Amino acid sequence: MQNVVRYTNAPEGIPQGSWVQVGKPGIGTRLMSGKLRAAHAVTVRVPGETLSWPSGVEWFKGVIGQRKYLGPSIPPTPFKSPMPFQ
Repeated sequence: MQNVVRYTNAPEGIPQGSWVQVGKPGIGTRLMSGKLRAAHAVTVRVPGETLSWPSGVEWFKGVIGQRKYLGPSIPPTPFKSPMPFQ
């Protein structure tokens, strides 16, 4: 199993074919993803065989930890506030 994170501006899951960043959310993965202004970070554990190293002119993205997610789409999880009154 591999931790991956997808930075996005919409609270969504991880659709099949999405670019993901290997690792956990943090400044390093955010910088390597190139999504500095993204509002959401979707983090999941996926089987390694569902990740593909980029090919063609995008091969260099693999060096910085980016992969294509080829597994089934992962639906968004509803946000649960840690505050009981919200």
